[in-house]
Amino acid sequence: MIAADHAAREIDPTDPGTLGDYERAWRADLRAEIRLGGAVRAGYSLPEPLQRAGLRFFQGEIGVDMDRPTSLFSREQLRALLPV
Repeated sequence: MIAADHAAREIDPTDPGTLGDYERAWRADLRAEIRLGGAVRAGYSLPEPLQRAGLRFFQGEIGVDMDRPTSLFSREQLRALLPV
C-alpha cells in the first residue's frame, strides 16, 4: 500500500521519466523496513535453539503495523514485550 501511495503521487502517466522518481521515493520510505526484513530472514539461518528462543520471545499478541514492521521497536511494543 505504501508503494501504491507513492505511485499515485509520483507517476505521471504521460511521462515515463517519473518512474525513477517513484522508485526513489518508495525505496527511501521503506529502506528501514527492507533492512529489517533482511535481518529477520538472516535469523532463520541461526542455529535452531536460537531460532526457538527468538520465537518464544515474540510469542503472544504483537501490535505491529504490517506495513511498518519496524513498529515492533516502538516504545509501546517494547513495553509489551519487556514487562517491568
